[in-house]
Amino acid sequence: MRIAYAPPLDPFGLDQGPSPHIPAAPLDGTDAIARALRHLDLAPADIAAACLRADRLGTDAATELLAQGVVDAGALAEAMARALQLPLDGPGDDDVIVGEHRLGSGPSAARLVATCSRGFRRKLFILPTLESLPLVAGHLAAAPRLRSLARVAAVGALLTREEAHDLGERAERARLSLAASDPEASARTVVTGHQGLCAGLLISALVACAVTWPGLWVSLHAATSLVFFGCVLLRWAALIDPGVERPSCPEASERPLFPVYSILVPLRDEAHMVMPLVEALNTLSWPRSRREILLVCEADDRATVAAAQRASEGHHGVRVIQVPPSEPRTKPKALNFALPLVRGDFVVLYDAEDRPHPDQLLQAWQRFRSADAGLACLQAPLVIGNGASNWITGLFALEYAALFRGLLPWLARHRLPLPLGGTSNHFRREALVSVGGWDSHNVTEDADLGMRLHRRGYRTGTIDCPTLEDAPTSRRVWFPQRMRWMKGWMQTWLVHMRSPLRLLRDLGPAGFAVFQLLFLGMLVAGAAHLFFALAVAWATIDILRHGAPGLILSLLYALDIWNVVGGTLGFALLAWRSLEPQERPLARRLIWMHAYWLLTSCATLRALWQLVRAPHRWEKTPHTPVVTDWRPATSPAAPVATAR
Repeated sequence: MRIAYAPPLDPFGLDQGPSPHIPAAPLDGTDAIARALRHLDLAPADIAAACLRADRLGTDAATELLAQGVVDAGALAEAMARALQLPLDGPGDDDVIVGEHRLGSGPSAARLVATCSRGFRRKLFILPTLESLPLVAGHLAAAPRLRSLARVAAVGALLTREEAHDLGERAERARLSLAASDPEASARTVVTGHQGLCAGLLISALVACAVTWPGLWVSLHAATSLVFFGCVLLRWAALIDPGVERPSCPEASERPLFPVYSILVPLRDEAHMVMPLVEALNTLSWPRSRREILLVCEADDRATVAAAQRASEGHHGVRVIQVPPSEPRTKPKALNFALPLVRGDFVVLYDAEDRPHPDQLLQAWQRFRSADAGLACLQAPLVIGNGASNWITGLFALEYAALFRGLLPWLARHRLPLPLGGTSNHFRREALVSVGGWDSHNVTEDADLGMRLHRRGYRTGTIDCPTLEDAPTSRRVWFPQRMRWMKGWMQTWLVHMRSPLRLLRDLGPAGFAVFQLLFLGMLVAGAAHLFFALAVAWATIDILRHGAPGLILSLLYALDIWNVVGGTLGFALLAWRSLEPQERPLARRLIWMHAYWLLTSCATLRALWQLVRAPHRWEKTPHTPVVTDWRPATSPAAPVATAR
């Protein structure tokens, strides 16, 4: 939790500084630091290494000692408490945080947190750094009355209290999210009254025309074919113009100052996935002292919470966030609950089964550094690691290659609206907060967030350091996942089309057209694969039996053939071009492409039914832990900067 005060509260007169008659101890080499180090009994080499890392990374020595596992947080806090001759304590349930102050400047400043209990008992909790011990001792000597109030707190104890400080309010904000702050942008109401009226009038008109106008079905066929045609053209555009963004790299002589990077991982019924997940995240090439991992669990999912707590032991910066149970039980609600607790300038989202490339954070950070603040998000490509398992995983892998390594980079290059994938999204935290975070009622919160970022004037880019994931290996797992995705895209289209003219102004003509093709077009295509296959087969038989039809039906037949053949060929070529050479044996799975698309049609139609019956139900995808090492052939070149 971040507590910002302007000007900072100063309940205990700390801004007065030490008395001029009692000078503060010098900032280097002093008794307070020496006493703390004697209690810790550290090797001189460890202390020197921590100081060097602190200077290079812009942190403090104590943080580096903790990050490298040289000392335990409790032992460090106890040593500093003994050096200051203060008790070691933590805020109790009755203590309310009333103010915060930083003593000193820079990364080595001590943090002071003032609390007051319901019985008006005041306490001052000090979180010193090793470098700040002399300054803290000087202030205590200058104001002896503070000794009765002051105590040293371990970071973990204060974080726990801060997480519980506004628990109920934060849970309610996460539950409602956009439904409270911007109802027009939330999928809590699936269809507005205005949309319902328009839909009713349209259906009534279609029913009336079905009786009085024989050409209705031909017109509907033509309209559907044109929408499908637009989707095929979009794919071919990405195929013909394969250029991707090429960011400029920072000057080699520039000294990097690594920001804090927050990693959010929502977990539900994933107890068996937690340990391999934490191991994978610990391979990321980012200074551990400048990184935090938040394992976000449902509070009533006891098995996952226990597994997350075990996995976090001994790992600096790994925290377990427990989300109070409430409806809707969705991933975006859990993320919204955790977002106020992150302290990083940048935030990345991963799923339980993810194995991100070790250099992914570095590459994303370099892209952010070389761009202006308008670049709010970067999408890393998702690569399927188990594509060779069967025909479903193979086609899933081809689908992901065409999307994340083909279509999305093309959209980003042309600064068009980009629907995010559900994981490996890197955000500027400030931009993410400014658009309201995620919509807790949208079951594809990622696609919706991508649209809202674009509408607010932000850009989304792509990087090429991938994340390995595993595709569902059976139809029983694949079908509910795909049904949730299609239902969420329906929700997103309905939400953003509540005011079409405003959407047109926000996105511009090209962006508006792309939005329609990405959402309405893909939904129509998803539902119409079976229809077009049957239409082409029926028309072919009819031509063979009765000869060529009239001009209009001939043109419609030609358009249907293009949609079937051009759509199939465009997908196959885009997927092939996006694959690494060692992945190209997956192309043999293309013979099952139309069977896969027919399954997608069934999932889309089922999603439409569920949109009416249970719009906010989250179809959870079960995962199985696997171990997949990064192979050099599939790994992009490492970025310029390195940090471990």
